[in-house]
Amino acid sequence: MKILTPFNDIKYLEQFLDAGADEFYIGFFSDEWKQRFGRYSDINRLTLFKETANRYTLEDMAEITRQVHAADRPLYVTLNAPGYHREELAQLAEYIRTLGSFGVDGIITGIPEMTDLIHRNGMKAIASTMCGIQNADLAGWYRDVGMDRIIFPRELATHEMYSIIQAVPEPEYEAFLMRNGCRYQDANCLGLHGGTHGALCYSLRFGDTVCHGRPGSGDFSARLEQAHDTFCHSFHEFACGQCAIYRLNRIGVGTFKIVGRLDDPDEILQDVALTKKNIEIAARCESEEDYLHAMTLAGDFEQYCRYGLSCYYPEVRWQ
Repeated sequence: MKILTPFNDIKYLEQFLDAGADEFYIGFFSDEWKQRFGRYSDINRLTLFKETANRYTLEDMAEITRQVHAADRPLYVTLNAPGYHREELAQLAEYIRTLGSFGVDGIITGIPEMTDLIHRNGMKAIASTMCGIQNADLAGWYRDVGMDRIIFPRELATHEMYSIIQAVPEPEYEAFLMRNGCRYQDANCLGLHGGTHGALCYSLRFGDTVCHGRPGSGDFSARLEQAHDTFCHSFHEFACGQCAIYRLNRIGVGTFKIVGRLDDPDEILQDVALTKKNIEIAARCESEEDYLHAMTLAGDFEQYCRYGLSCYYPEVRWQ
């Protein structure tokens, strides 16, 4: 069981290693790309957040790769925007060749046509959640076009993952474990999060679009929207799958993904350490029931764990 860790500050490398990080993923920001293709054209899903999520340039990837490899860990780079037009794909190909020359270990992509180029440059091709691989037919197709690892979408349940792995066991599989859940569907994400950037998902607010109350209901609509927002905020900010570590390992998920290129590295460190601790506990347990009694809980138990407000895999919690 490997812990994949978001990486946007080289100063934290040793601390992440000490906490138990097994792999790293990173994005880069390019002023040249922005000038050529415009501010809303993405290199990866978090391009609009600029240096906040993508602190380093393409050229910086060489030294970062060297340092990560010196620690005997792999580094993956995100090139996983929802889509690219022809000129962008040509530029992307140049980036891939450059990253391959740096020794980067893999590219996280939503573009199946790029797998051959990624392989020719000595890297793994990893199918992003933007691929929307929700069933075995899709998993088999992406395997056949050359994807070495498949990242399961956030919305899949553990039994759905299991059925896919049983039918298509050859790729590596990765599942979300901590932070940044989504109320909708990954494959439809445009990477514009929150109201500041005009994100469609933020605009589709429950109380405004679904329920305007009813005669005699008083503040029914306001209370319903408040409950909805409480859940969505908890799930987006504090999504957690610690309860599912034992099960995910047993069904064949080899990598647990911690999200957070936008987040505080100190909070990421806590998540990595917690995940490492629970992986070790799971390895000693003879059953899932034993694990659920022995595991260490995440965050504020009263607010999040007890009420299931942030569960990635509530089917484990509420079995």
